[in-house]
Amino acid sequence: MYKSLIVQVTLLGLVLGCNRGQEAQQAEEASGSSQVMAQGAEGQAENAPGTEVDVARAVVTPIDYVGVAVKGTGTVTEVVSDRGFWLEVDGKRLFAVVREDVPRPEMIEIRPGQTLQFTGLMLSPGAKDDLAGSLEQKTKNIIGGQPAFVAMHWRDIQIIQGPGSHMPMRGTDPNMPMHGTDPNTQMQGADPNTQMQGTDPNTQY
Repeated sequence: MYKSLIVQVTLLGLVLGCNRGQEAQQAEEASGSSQVMAQGAEGQAENAPGTEVDVARAVVTPIDYVGVAVKGTGTVTEVVSDRGFWLEVDGKRLFAVVREDVPRPEMIEIRPGQTLQFTGLMLSPGAKDDLAGSLEQKTKNIIGGQPAFVAMHWRDIQIIQGPGSHMPMRGTDPNMPMHGTDPNTQMQGADPNTQMQGTDPNTQY
């Protein structure tokens, strides 16, 4: 009888132990899930539409920011083509490509040594085929060797330092008078030697 009682108590202890182990495991899993959900919510809030991440942060691990809009400044270290160039951002290299394929006169002249302020989108190498027009093969080869690159529009690039930073925007040269405002050009009918009709002082009314 005593042996039977001991066996029953032992079995009961094992059952209780198993239940406690399962409860502890479930609690741990629930805690882990909560942490993952919290991290996911934080990431979604950071990368929500209409917000941009500092490019200095994204350049540390570019692949983690694919599909994320970035903004910031970078120094041009090398120009590869009309639409592709290398930027140095916070001591790290980032390859940049301009989205539009436009005629050369409509492009901004990108040169080494310039500091650019820009907004762009981090893309994976496979996205190069989605860019407008045709990229030079050298540009494609460089994109293919990167974990991610930044694509930007011409309108989102501003030269804030270096060659070309003080060039006036098209049509804003202060030394170029607006049409019809040349002080050396008289308006039609404004010749001081020409009297208006009916104003001749020798004419009596």
